[in-house]
Amino acid sequence: MPASTTSLNQGARHFLWALPLALALVFVGMVLLWERADENKERETERQTLIADALSTAQQLRARLENERLRLARLAQDLSAPGAPPLAEQPALQEGMAGVWLGVTLLDERHQTQAQHPERTA
Repeated sequence: MPASTTSLNQGARHFLWALPLALALVFVGMVLLWERADENKERETERQTLIADALSTAQQLRARLENERLRLARLAQDLSAPGAPPLAEQPALQEGMAGVWLGVTLLDERHQTQAQHPERTA
């Protein structure tokens, strides 16, 4: 066998031995790239979910505050009606106290306390 053919066969053997190693490294690299892309996609999905949840919570809070504002406006209107019962006997007050209100203080034009519910002693 000529020397050039022998050296060519040895070169081919080294290449054939290195080929599975190279393919394995390429495969591992592609798996790592896929995993990173998948993790980034999951992180973005989670971020969008958190943003949507925060916006939904803010909207629910605004709606609830608007509901309480309307309830207070109705109480103020009921109190200003001629012959209106005192603060403690107002149905709107009882609704509010059954909900989230902790207490109500009725003030006059000079911001002096006219009535409180529940009554507080100094």
